[in-house]
Amino acid sequence: MNKQFEYRGFNFNIKVELNTKVEKRIDGERWHTVTTNCMDVDNYYKKEEVNDKFLVMRVQDCERLAKKYVDEKLDGKPSTDARLSELGFK
Repeated sequence: MNKQFEYRGFNFNIKVELNTKVEKRIDGERWHTVTTNCMDVDNYYKKEEVNDKFLVMRVQDCERLAKKYVDEKLDGKPSTDARLSELGFK
């Protein structure tokens, strides 16, 4: 299964391969492979096995992390402590 999305000019693809690992017992757990990559020139690539219980949450995290990556690439990393930034520290 594939999901493509665009964020700030970067195109990403999230691919989910279902049941890539299954415990061979009654009510055995299942794992799925989630791959996130940038389809542009950029070399963003993440691949991981995810337990079935956490699949939806992990796919949402993958999209959030890809957007965070783009934000940091375009805007720079945020300051380490917002409280000090409010006091004029850089």
